[in-house]
Amino acid sequence: MKPMTTTGRILSLDVGDKRIGVAVTDPLRITAQPHSVIQRLGNTGEEIRVICRLLKELNVTCVVVGLPVNNRGEKGHQAEKVLEFVEQLQENTDIKIVFEDERYSTAVVERTFSLLKTSRARRKETVDSLAAQQILETYLSKLRRNEFPQE
Repeated sequence: MKPMTTTGRILSLDVGDKRIGVAVTDPLRITAQPHSVIQRLGNTGEEIRVICRLLKELNVTCVVVGLPVNNRGEKGHQAEKVLEFVEQLQENTDIKIVFEDERYSTAVVERTFSLLKTSRARRKETVDSLAAQQILETYLSKLRRNEFPQE
C-alpha cells in the first residue's frame, strides 16, 4: 500500500446495500463534488472493477470510505458489511484507504432535500453521491485542521 500523499484527488465512497455513492475532490483537494452512483446488483467483483477504473481515470491518491457506526461510535452489522467490501477493494488496489465516521451524512442530505421539497425520485438519484460528498467534506476539514497525522 502506498503512503498517503498530500496532493492528488481523494475519492469518497458511501457504501450501501443498494447503491454506492461516489464523490471526488479536485486535484488540489480544495473542493469535494458528488461524482456518481454505482448500483449494487450483487456482483461485488464488478463493483470493485468500476471503482478501480475510477481510481485510475481520476488519478486518485487516497480513498475515504464512510463507516456506519451507531450513536456510541460502535460498529454494527452494516459497518461489518462495509469493512468486508473495503477488504476486497484493498486487495485490488495499492491506494491508501481510510475510514470516516459517516454518522448522519445521509440524514443531513435527506433533511436538505426535505427542506427544498425535492421529489423522492430526484432524491433517490443523488442522495448517495451527496452523502459521499458530505463524508469527503468532513475528511477534508480534518485534513485542513491537521486532526490526524499524515502517513
